[in-house]
Amino acid sequence: MSKPRKPKKAGTSPPKKSVTLARAAAPRRRIRAWAGVAVAATAVATVAAAVAWRPGAPVALTVPEGASLSEVADTLSARGIIRAPR
Repeated sequence: MSKPRKPKKAGTSPPKKSVTLARAAAPRRRIRAWAGVAVAATAVATVAAAVAWRPGAPVALTVPEGASLSEVADTLSARGIIRAPR
C-alpha cells in the first residue's frame, strides 16, 4: 500500500500553468521580434529601391497581333529596353 500524501501548503510552489505559459511565450516573442526585423528590412529595401530607381525616357512600341512572347522580348532587347530576353 502507498503512503497517503500530505496536503501542500498554499504558496509553497508556483503552479505549473504559469511555468508552461512562460515557456510558450518565449518563442512567440522571438518570432514577433524576427517578424519586426523582416518588416523593417523590407521597408528599408523598398525606400532604397524607390530612391535609386531612375526611369528612362518613354518608348512607344507597337506589338504586332499574334506576336509570341519571345518575339516581343527580342524586340525589347534590340531597342535596349530590357537587357536580355529569356
